[in-house]
Amino acid sequence: MDSVSTNVEKLKDWLKVDLPCVPGKREFATGRYFITAIRDTKSMETAYSAFQTALIRRETVASLFVISEDVALPAASSAEDQFRQLAEMMVTISDISPDLLASGGRLGKTIELPCPVTNVMHAFDDFDAVAFCPQSNDIMDPLYDPMMAAPVPCVNFNSDIYAFSMFTRDYALKTKNAQIWQLDPFERQDLFAIVAKRWQQYALATIKGYMNITNLERCPVSLRGNDTIWYANHQDPAFAETTKSQYAHHMPSLYAPKIIEKWQNFFETGVLPHGSVEDITPFGMTCPFRASEARQ
Repeated sequence: MDSVSTNVEKLKDWLKVDLPCVPGKREFATGRYFITAIRDTKSMETAYSAFQTALIRRETVASLFVISEDVALPAASSAEDQFRQLAEMMVTISDISPDLLASGGRLGKTIELPCPVTNVMHAFDDFDAVAFCPQSNDIMDPLYDPMMAAPVPCVNFNSDIYAFSMFTRDYALKTKNAQIWQLDPFERQDLFAIVAKRWQQYALATIKGYMNITNLERCPVSLRGNDTIWYANHQDPAFAETTKSQYAHHMPSLYAPKIIEKWQNFFETGVLPHGSVEDITPFGMTCPFRASEARQ
C-alpha cells in the first residue's frame, strides 16, 4: 500500500538506492514493503490494521509508516524530538506511553499468520516497531546513529523470524519450484543449510554497510566472536532511545539454527513448537566492555 505523499516518495527513492539493509532492500525490490503516510493517531491505527490484513494475505513482509510532510516537525528538529513525535503517533496501537517508547521501550506485536515454511498457523511474537528519523544521520546530534536514520521520520514494523521464513520459502520456490513442505527430508535439510548461510551473509553485508557510513568514533559499530555477535550504539528492538550505549546482539549464525530446529521438529512430529522470541533472538544485551573498546 502506497499513500500519495511527498515524504513517502522520498523514502521510496532512498529505499531503491541508499538503504544499507540488504534484506530490506530485497523486500522493497519485490514490492512486499507496505508503505503509507500517517498524519495522526487515527490514521496510524487504520494503517496498522491494513498492514495486518496484507500480512494475512501474504502481500507484504514488513511496513514503513511515514510521517506526512504536512505534520512532520521542521527538518532541523533534534532526533529526540522527532522520535517523540513518532512515539506519540503510536498511542492507539501501543500499551506503552509515548514517553516510555521514546526512551527505550519496546513496541512489539504478536501476529498469528500461516507459517511460510510449514503452512500451519503460528504466532510470530517479534513484530517490533523501530523509529527512524533524518537527524540520526547528523553527527552533531546527541543521538547520532546512522542505523536509526532515514530521509523522513518513519516507523518500521517487521519480524526477523517471519522475514527469514519468507526468505526460505522464496528460495524453495525459486530453486525447487515447490513449497518447502513438498520437499523430501534430504532436500529440506540441504535447503535449510543454504538459506541459513545466506541470511548470515545478508546480515554481515548490512552491518558492514552501516559501518562504512558511520563515524565509528562517535557511534561504535562492530562485529565480534567470529561474526556471531554484532554491537551497536542502541538496543534492538527498542522503539527509540534518549541516551546512547553499546549493546550486543546475536547474528543469524546463532539464531537461524534455532528457527530451523523448530521447522525440523514440525516435519518430524507434526508439531510446530512455540517459544518466546527471546529464546531465539535475545534482545540487545548490555556490553561487558566500554564503547571505546568496540572500535578496536
